[in-house]
Amino acid sequence: MTIQSAIDEARAACYKTRAIKSTYPNVPGKSLWGSCVDYFDRTAFTLNMVLNTHHDLQPTPLDVQTWLRAGLTYITVCHKGFELINMTNTMLPVITTSLTELIVNSLAISVIFPSCNTNGLVNVNFSDEYKLADLANEKPDVVVAQHGSGDFKSIQKAVDYAMIHRMPKKRFVIYVKAGIYKEYVEIPETVKYITMYGDGINKTIITGNRHCGGDMLKTSKVGDLQGSATFKVWSRKFITRGITFRNTAGPQGEQALAVLSSSDKSTFYRCSFEGYQDTLLTMAYTQFY
Repeated sequence: MTIQSAIDEARAACYKTRAIKSTYPNVPGKSLWGSCVDYFDRTAFTLNMVLNTHHDLQPTPLDVQTWLRAGLTYITVCHKGFELINMTNTMLPVITTSLTELIVNSLAISVIFPSCNTNGLVNVNFSDEYKLADLANEKPDVVVAQHGSGDFKSIQKAVDYAMIHRMPKKRFVIYVKAGIYKEYVEIPETVKYITMYGDGINKTIITGNRHCGGDMLKTSKVGDLQGSATFKVWSRKFITRGITFRNTAGPQGEQALAVLSSSDKSTFYRCSFEGYQDTLLTMAYTQFY
C-alpha cells in the first residue's frame, strides 16, 4: 500500500513539475524543471519495479531496498540541480515532501538479510550472462563503424534500433569498431540487457565537451550535471567492455561528466573514463567496475 501511494505521488510530482516547466520564463529554470520531470518519472518507474508482477525481475530483498534508495536519490538530485546555480526554489519542497516520506517509510518497514562475507560486504553472484572475458567473441546484433563498414555510423542510432528490434529477454549486442565517436549517447530504462563492446581502451572512444561552467548552464542542453554527460545509461544490466569514455571540457569547464550510470547490476569492464571534474557519476543502484 505504501509503495503504491509513493508511485501515485511520484506521478503527481511529475505532472506538477511538467506544468511548471511549461510556464517557466528562462532557460536555466526551464531546463532544471525538465530534468526534475525526468527524475520523478524515473522514480515512478523504479517504484513500479518493486511492485513488479512480471517474473523476469525476481527481486531479492536487497534489490528492493536498492531500488527504494534509487528513488530517494532521484529526488535529491532534482533538488541539487537548483543548488548548483544558486537558484531559490520554494515550490519543489512542497511537491516532494510527501513522496520522500512515503519512500522513507517503505525503507523503514523493509527487512533485508543480505548474505555478507567476513568483511561485511554483500556477495555478488554473477550469472552466465556476465561472461566478461568473452565479450569480444560475442556475435554482435549490430556493428557501429565510423566510416560506414558497419550497420550504423552512430552509436545512438544503434541504441535506437535496439529499442525497437531487441528480444524481450535476450541480450542485444552492439559492437563499436575503433574510432573517435563525437556524440552524446543515452540508453533509456526501457532498453534492458544491452551489451556494448569496443576494440579496447583508446581505440574505441566516445567523446563530448559539455560542462556546467560559465554560460553552459544557460543553454537548453545542459540544465544540470546530468546534461553534461557524454554517455548516459539508465537501463538494467548494461554490460560494456573495451571503450574509452571522455569529456574534453577541461578544468575551466568545472563539472563535466564523461559517464553517468544509473543502471542496476551494470558492468564496466576494461574501460577508461577521462575528464577533469566529476568524470564518472554512479548515480544509483548496484554497479560493478
